[in-house]
Order: sequence, then C-alpha cells, then structure tokens
Amino acid sequence: MNTSATQSSIIHVHIPCAREAIHGELAIPDAPNGLVIFAHATQGGWANSKNWSIAWKLHQRGYATLLLDLLTGVEAGLETAKGLLHFEVPLLSERLRAATLWALSQEKLKGLEFAFFGSDVGAAAAIEVAGALPATSAVVCRAARTDLVEGAADQLGKPILLIAAEYDRRTIRRNREFIQRNNANRRLEIVKGATHRFPEEGALCEVARITAKWLDAHLGAERSNLEEAVSADNRDLVSARLPDLRICTTLATPW
Repeated sequence: MNTSATQSSIIHVHIPCAREAIHGELAIPDAPNGLVIFAHATQGGWANSKNWSIAWKLHQRGYATLLLDLLTGVEAGLETAKGLLHFEVPLLSERLRAATLWALSQEKLKGLEFAFFGSDVGAAAAIEVAGALPATSAVVCRAARTDLVEGAADQLGKPILLIAAEYDRRTIRRNREFIQRNNANRRLEIVKGATHRFPEEGALCEVARITAKWLDAHLGAERSNLEEAVSADNRDLVSARLPDLRICTTLATPW
C-alpha cells in the first residue's frame, strides 16, 4: 500500500460539462485505496489551501483525490460581484456528477470505490450527487449548507459525516436538522474551539483526521495498521512542502 503523497502523479485537468469546462487537479498515488472528489463552489477550489491540507492527509493514507472548481472563471467573477451562482445547487450538482463520471472513466481510477468531500454549498451538491450515483461509498461535508439539500437526496441512506465548528451555531443547527430528518448513517462531528472557516491553529488538521477516519471505515479497505501520516511535530514541514509539490506537476491538458 502506498502512503506517500510524494509518489503521487499530479495532473491539472479540464473536464467538459455540457457547454462549459471546469478545472481540477487530480492526484493519483501508486495503487490507490480509493478516490475522494472535492466539491468546491468557487473558482480556485483545486488551489484552495484548506482543501490542499485535507487532500495531503488523504494522500498519506493512499487515496487518490480530485479537487474541483465547480464554477468557471467568468462565473466566479459574477459570483464575486452578485453572489448568485454560489447557491445554484442544481448547476453545481450537474457539474460534479459529470466530473465524477469522467474521473471514473480514467484508466488508473476504474473500479475504485469513491467518496465526496464537500464544503459549504459544495457539500449540498455532493449529497445530491451521492443520491444520484448509487456506487458512492460515503460523503464528508465541512460547514455544510444542508438546508439546500432537497428531494430524494434528503433521504439518502449513504454514510454522511458532517463536520462543523464549535462556534458556527448556524451550521450546527442546520446539520442537526438534516440528521433529524433521516438519522440513518449520518453523524455530526464538532471541532472544538473552531469558527466557521476553521482558521484556528490545528482546526483543519482535526478536520483532516476526522475525514480520514470516516473514509477508512467506509471505503472498504483494511487500514487499521496505518500510523498517523502527519504528526503534530511535522505539520510545519508538511505545510512548507505543499507549494513544492504543487509546482512539480504534469499538465494533462493546456489551461
């Protein structure tokens, strides 16, 4: 089993979605244990430092990751100006579904179990797509807008982990209401001392730890003998290496 992110092949990708194309970054370790698809509803999702810190942890445990921008550059500009597209869950879900099917058609990813990691409105899209794709193994959501999940997806029986910050009362309330509507395979984890965007020292490391534990339990591989990949003593080293890792990439398609 590969548990080293430095052995991953990292590829910038263009993924066709209807008349548009979205950007992403795909990282595949040797002999991946599964695929985790990150749903981010603003431009720069693949370069987002929060997503990268969590993806790094998952690389260390042998997972392939696909970090996505679900909005195009033009749309992200409109979103910044007017704040409209960010809440278009049907649009985001359609693109996430297309990107997922594209990823599962790639030779190195065929046959892998897969899960979603969604943040904010991207989490609502992840839950919706998990409901549309029965092969989904699990969903992890950070600061999830579960109030935007509608229809059959609201009754989805897939394992769903909701991660909220202790002082993000609105998200906690929304997540608890979501669980109350159907508590089968749903769990809420609260990160102590954290606020909505988890800027506090150690908060994202805790999000990553909780995420990895949930995925290990639901993607079907036996990983009980794995040591924690990133200890408290080397977190600074990992953070320092992230930019170098991202520079050394192979371009699958021109930007």
